[in-house]
Amino acid sequence: MPFKSKKQQAYLWANEPKIAKKWTKEHGALKRGGRVTKNKGGTMPTVGTKKFAYTPSGKKAAAAHAKTTGQKVSKAYKKGGKVKK
Repeated sequence: MPFKSKKQQAYLWANEPKIAKKWTKEHGALKRGGRVTKNKGGTMPTVGTKKFAYTPSGKKAAAAHAKTTGQKVSKAYKKGGKVKK
């Protein structure tokens, strides 16, 4: 029987580790999303309405897209940034 919730998983690992280990081995751990982190600054390149990643490869992709479409690369979110998953 797999874990039904994070609370159940935490309870079993704290109080019944043998059962928790068995369930994890048979069914895997409960996975629902990941840790949410805030970007640490930087700029998000956009070309027209298309947005690209904050990474160097995203900047390269934006430059290449701008070259093919003839549009300008603009940057948004100067400080902080949106929350990414």
